Amino acid sequence: MNHARINYGVVAYSNAASAPVDSVGVNVGTGNLSHPLTTNVFRPGVTVTGDYDESTSLLLFEDQPTGSLDVRKDVATYAHDHALGALMVHFHNGVGTKAQRLALKSIPTVKLKLSVSTVKVRGSVTATVTVTGDAGFTPTGTVSIYQAGSSTRSFSGALSGGKRTFIMHPSSVKTYIFLAKYSGDTNYIRSNSSTVPLLVTAS
Repeated sequence: MNHARINYGVVAYSNAASAPVDSVGVNVGTGNLSHPLTTNVFRPGVTVTGDYDESTSLLLFEDQPTGSLDVRKDVATYAHDHALGALMVHFHNGVGTKAQRLALKSIPTVKLKLSVSTVKVRGSVTATVTVTGDAGFTPTGTVSIYQAGSSTRSFSGALSGGKRTFIMHPSSVKTYIFLAKYSGDTNYIRSNSSTVPLLVTAS
């Protein structure tokens, strides 16, 4: 396990050409690695498996709407390798549509915190939305605050360092129920916070 990480390159050839048609991480002139790819062979960032029997391949699977694949992501390796997702190659597709990159998104944790739980009408309340996750990247994107049960946004803005702060001045005497919604990004799916109440009293 102490020497499980390797550097490597990929060179592609074709029967129609004598020279390599493509290379990544290898200097084809010398055969040496150059800006190589890297992976942990014992704990790869992404592992894809599917149904297998003696008549099928361990690496090739039928490309059918009813088929399914199991995808495992090792968070630490995935982040270390700056992975971009899983690559699927559809051999029977036309040229230009054979390769498909699938983003592998994690579920984030969205938290909404109010500076106070009770405030006088038109008083100041600081609302802080924090989004965290285990994908190895700080969440980006936008967060919005809604009143629970309403489709109208009260506040919205971009995350910075996984956080966003809003200042609100509630104008009605009642109990508000707030909810934060996260838009998602290339590494995390959309997600919501738990609801948080705010009691607004007469001045």
